[in-house]
Amino acid sequence: MAQGASDEASRIRQDAGQTKQKAEKLLDDADQLDKDVSDSKEQVDNLKLKADTDRDQTDNALQKAGAAKQSAKEAADRVADALAKVENISQILSTLRDLDTAELDRLETELAAAEAVLQNADLEAQFAKLTTANNQLKVWVQEYSQDLSELEKDVQNVKDIMDSLPTGCFKNIDIETPTAQ
Repeated sequence: MAQGASDEASRIRQDAGQTKQKAEKLLDDADQLDKDVSDSKEQVDNLKLKADTDRDQTDNALQKAGAAKQSAKEAADRVADALAKVENISQILSTLRDLDTAELDRLETELAAAEAVLQNADLEAQFAKLTTANNQLKVWVQEYSQDLSELEKDVQNVKDIMDSLPTGCFKNIDIETPTAQ
Protein backbone atom coordinates (compact mmCIF):
# COMPACT_ATOMS: atom_id res chain seq x y z
CA MET A 1 0.00 0.00 0.00
CA ALA A 2 2.88 2.34 0.84
CA GLN A 3 4.53 1.40 -2.43
CA GLY A 4 1.27 2.13 -4.30
CA ALA A 5 0.93 5.50 -2.58
CA SER A 6 4.57 6.31 -3.40
CA ASP A 7 4.03 5.32 -7.04
CA GLU A 8 0.86 7.40 -7.17
CA ALA A 9 2.69 10.39 -5.66
CA SER A 10 5.49 9.93 -8.18
CA ARG A 11 2.99 9.87 -11.06
CA ILE A 12 1.20 12.95 -9.70
CA ARG A 13 4.56 14.74 -9.33
CA GLN A 14 5.47 13.81 -12.91
CA ASP A 15 2.05 15.02 -14.18
CA ALA A 16 2.45 18.22 -12.18
CA GLY A 17 5.90 18.76 -13.74
CA GLN A 18 4.52 18.27 -17.23
CA THR A 19 1.60 20.59 -16.48
CA LYS A 20 4.04 23.17 -15.15
CA GLN A 21 6.14 22.90 -18.33
CA LYS A 22 3.02 23.29 -20.50
CA ALA A 23 1.91 26.32 -18.44
CA GLU A 24 5.36 27.91 -18.77
CA LYS A 25 5.32 27.29 -22.54
CA LEU A 26 1.82 28.78 -22.80
CA LEU A 27 2.97 31.76 -20.75
CA ASP A 28 5.99 32.22 -23.05
CA ASP A 29 3.71 31.93 -26.10
CA ALA A 30 1.27 34.45 -24.62
CA ASP A 31 4.14 36.83 -23.81
CA GLN A 32 5.47 36.50 -27.36
CA LEU A 33 2.00 37.11 -28.82
CA ASP A 34 1.56 40.11 -26.51
CA LYS A 35 4.92 41.44 -27.73
CA ASP A 36 3.85 40.83 -31.35
CA VAL A 37 0.59 42.71 -30.71
CA SER A 38 2.51 45.60 -29.13
CA ASP A 39 5.00 45.68 -32.01
CA SER A 40 2.19 45.59 -34.56
CA LYS A 41 0.32 48.34 -32.72
CA GLU A 42 3.48 50.46 -32.77
CA GLN A 43 3.85 49.80 -36.50
CA VAL A 44 0.21 50.76 -37.04
CA ASP A 45 0.72 53.98 -35.06
CA ASN A 46 3.84 54.80 -37.10
CA LEU A 47 2.02 54.10 -40.35
CA LYS A 48 -0.88 56.30 -39.21
CA LEU A 49 1.59 59.14 -38.62
CA LYS A 50 3.17 58.54 -42.03
CA ALA A 51 -0.27 58.44 -43.64
CA ASP A 52 -1.13 61.78 -42.02
CA THR A 53 2.16 63.24 -43.28
CA ASP A 54 1.54 61.83 -46.77
CA ARG A 55 -1.99 63.25 -46.75
CA ASP A 56 -0.60 66.69 -45.83
CA GLN A 57 1.99 66.44 -48.59
CA THR A 58 -0.69 65.39 -51.07
CA ASP A 59 -2.87 68.35 -50.07
CA ASN A 60 0.15 70.63 -50.48
CA ALA A 61 0.88 69.14 -53.90
CA LEU A 62 -2.72 69.66 -54.96
CA GLN A 63 -2.53 73.29 -53.91
CA LYS A 64 0.72 73.75 -55.84
CA ALA A 65 -0.77 72.01 -58.88
CA GLY A 66 -3.78 74.35 -58.69
CA ALA A 67 -1.49 77.37 -58.49
CA ALA A 68 0.57 76.07 -61.42
CA LYS A 69 -2.61 75.49 -63.42
CA GLN A 70 -3.78 79.04 -62.70
CA SER A 71 -0.37 80.40 -63.69
CA ALA A 72 -0.46 78.39 -66.91
CA LYS A 73 -3.97 79.70 -67.67
CA GLU A 74 -2.77 83.26 -67.17
CA ALA A 75 0.20 82.60 -69.45
CA ALA A 76 -2.11 81.10 -72.08
CA ASP A 77 -4.33 84.20 -71.85
CA ARG A 78 -1.29 86.46 -72.37
CA VAL A 79 -0.23 84.39 -75.36
CA ALA A 80 -3.73 84.58 -76.83
CA ASP A 81 -3.69 88.37 -76.42
CA ALA A 82 -0.28 88.60 -78.06
CA LEU A 83 -1.41 86.40 -80.98
CA ALA A 84 -4.49 88.59 -81.42
CA LYS A 85 -2.24 91.64 -81.63
CA VAL A 86 0.00 89.93 -84.18
CA GLU A 87 -3.03 88.92 -86.27
CA ASN A 88 -4.32 92.50 -86.05
CA ILE A 89 -0.94 93.80 -87.24
CA SER A 90 -0.93 91.27 -90.07
CA GLN A 91 -4.42 92.30 -91.12
CA ILE A 92 -3.51 95.99 -91.04
CA LEU A 93 -0.40 95.31 -93.12
CA SER A 94 -2.41 93.39 -95.69
CA THR A 95 -4.84 96.31 -96.13
CA LEU A 96 -2.20 99.04 -96.43
CA ARG A 97 -2.02 100.41 -99.92
CA ASP A 98 0.48 103.16 -99.36
CA LEU A 99 3.60 102.98 -97.32
CA ASP A 100 2.85 104.98 -94.20
CA THR A 101 5.98 105.09 -92.05
CA ALA A 102 4.09 106.37 -89.01
CA GLU A 103 1.66 103.45 -89.26
CA LEU A 104 4.56 101.04 -89.77
CA ASP A 105 6.32 102.45 -86.70
CA ARG A 106 3.15 102.03 -84.65
CA LEU A 107 2.73 98.46 -85.89
CA GLU A 108 6.37 97.72 -85.15
CA THR A 109 5.85 98.98 -81.59
CA GLU A 110 2.77 96.78 -81.22
CA LEU A 111 4.69 93.79 -82.60
CA ALA A 112 7.55 94.39 -80.17
CA ALA A 113 5.03 94.58 -77.31
CA ALA A 114 3.40 91.32 -78.44
CA GLU A 115 6.81 89.62 -78.64
CA ALA A 116 7.63 90.86 -75.14
CA VAL A 117 4.37 89.39 -73.84
CA LEU A 118 5.21 86.04 -75.43
CA GLN A 119 8.71 86.07 -73.94
CA ASN A 120 7.42 87.11 -70.50
CA ALA A 121 4.85 84.32 -70.57
CA ASP A 122 7.78 81.89 -70.35
CA LEU A 123 5.69 79.00 -71.58
CA GLU A 124 8.46 76.43 -71.35
CA ALA A 125 9.05 77.20 -67.68
CA GLN A 126 5.31 77.08 -66.99
CA PHE A 127 5.06 73.73 -68.74
CA ALA A 128 8.06 72.40 -66.80
CA LYS A 129 6.48 73.52 -63.51
CA LEU A 130 3.18 71.82 -64.38
CA THR A 131 4.96 68.62 -65.39
CA THR A 132 7.03 68.59 -62.20
CA ALA A 133 3.98 69.23 -60.01
CA ASN A 134 2.03 66.51 -61.81
CA ASN A 135 4.84 63.96 -61.44
CA GLN A 136 5.28 64.77 -57.73
CA LEU A 137 1.54 64.43 -57.19
CA LYS A 138 1.56 61.01 -58.87
CA VAL A 139 4.45 59.87 -56.64
CA TRP A 140 2.69 61.08 -53.49
CA VAL A 141 -0.59 59.42 -54.45
CA GLN A 142 1.23 56.15 -55.12
CA GLU A 143 3.11 56.34 -51.79
CA TYR A 144 -0.10 57.20 -49.95
CA SER A 145 -1.87 54.21 -51.55
CA GLN A 146 0.99 51.88 -50.60
CA ASP A 147 1.04 53.19 -47.02
CA LEU A 148 -2.71 52.76 -46.75
CA SER A 149 -2.46 49.20 -48.04
CA GLU A 150 0.33 48.39 -45.53
CA LEU A 151 -1.67 49.94 -42.73
CA GLU A 152 -4.72 47.85 -43.58
CA LYS A 153 -2.59 44.68 -43.68
CA ASP A 154 -1.00 45.51 -40.31
CA VAL A 155 -4.39 46.18 -38.73
CA GLN A 156 -5.64 42.83 -40.04
CA ASN A 157 -2.46 41.14 -38.74
CA VAL A 158 -3.00 42.59 -35.26
CA LYS A 159 -6.63 41.41 -35.33
CA ASP A 160 -5.51 37.92 -36.39
CA ILE A 161 -2.97 37.80 -33.55
CA MET A 162 -5.57 38.94 -31.04
CA ASP A 163 -8.07 36.37 -32.33
CA SER A 164 -5.47 33.60 -31.98
CA LEU A 165 -4.87 34.34 -28.29
CA PRO A 166 -6.86 32.30 -25.77
CA THR A 167 -9.60 34.22 -23.99
CA GLY A 168 -8.44 36.11 -20.93
CA CYS A 169 -4.66 35.73 -21.35
CA PHE A 170 -4.00 39.21 -22.69
CA LYS A 171 -5.03 42.79 -22.25
CA ASN A 172 -7.72 43.67 -24.78
CA ILE A 173 -6.65 46.60 -26.98
CA ASP A 174 -9.14 48.50 -29.14
CA ILE A 175 -8.14 48.55 -32.78
CA GLU A 176 -9.57 51.11 -35.14
CA THR A 177 -11.62 49.58 -37.92
CA PRO A 178 -10.53 50.89 -41.32
CA THR A 179 -13.27 52.81 -43.10
CA ALA A 180 -14.63 51.51 -46.35
CA GLN A 181 -13.76 53.64 -49.37
